[in-house]
Amino acid sequence: MMGRRAGGTNALHAMVMAALVVATALVVGYVVFDLEATVLPTDSRPEASFRFAHDASTETLVVTHYGGDNLDADRLRVVNQGFESVAAFSVGSTVSAGESVTVGGVDADDTVYVLWVTGDGEYVVLASWNADAAAATPAGTDSGTERAWTAGGDSDASTATFLLRME
Repeated sequence: MMGRRAGGTNALHAMVMAALVVATALVVGYVVFDLEATVLPTDSRPEASFRFAHDASTETLVVTHYGGDNLDADRLRVVNQGFESVAAFSVGSTVSAGESVTVGGVDADDTVYVLWVTGDGEYVVLASWNADAAAATPAGTDSGTERAWTAGGDSDASTATFLLRME
């Protein structure tokens, strides 16, 4: 007698394998998208550029949104080197290209930062100005470098971490 081969065995194996592939894809998809929701930031960093115009005689600095994304004014901060707010764009509105704010009392040795507040309450430096940097020609940039500055000089000073974006 010749051995009989079951005709349905190959079809059964194919169906089981297809079910395993689909189940694996569902599990992997769930894990990847669930991790993405908890690990990746909920909002992206805006792409915007700023221009600075300093008038030494009046000690004023005009900060202008030069181009890029429209920004929520409530999440935009203009601060000095002590991380104290020195000016604000219109609160409750959108800041778009061409809009500016004037900062008074800016000496040649001051530094002014334009910060973006993330959904997690962290600060991202979108632009910065100081007279020395404005006069210098940058030799290169280190985009995406993280730096930490300490506000104030005493031991109780708070530390803020920024993700620098050089333009």
